[in-house]
Amino acid sequence: MNNPDNITSVAELKGAIRILEGEQQLKGRLLKEHALVVYERFKPVNLIRDLLKDLFSSAYPVDDISGTAAGMTGGYLLKKLFVGKSSGAFRNLLGYVLQYVATNFLARNSAIIKAVALSVFDMIFRKKRAD
Repeated sequence: MNNPDNITSVAELKGAIRILEGEQQLKGRLLKEHALVVYERFKPVNLIRDLLKDLFSSAYPVDDISGTAAGMTGGYLLKKLFVGKSSGAFRNLLGYVLQYVATNFLARNSAIIKAVALSVFDMIFRKKRAD
């Protein structure tokens, strides 16, 4: 078909309109299909399924979760030990900073901390057996 700028007859105009209508229908169907795919992807059930799939497909998901949990627990206990029942604003602020630092440190180095703890427990129980 000729360029739309070069249409010189009614027949060429009708042909160009039919082509454009066909393109519009095709693009409309593609848009509807894409909208359906997006709708299905963002259903809560599918989001949860994908989240669980990603969580359990990780190489060491239990280590990641346990390291994070240990870091959070350790940070909280360290804050409670440091601050206690203090009502001082500065001491409470310092406790929150200490908790944040300890939580991040423990969570990032959980594998090393576990290895050291296991070797310490091993040494303690080995000495008791030898005696």
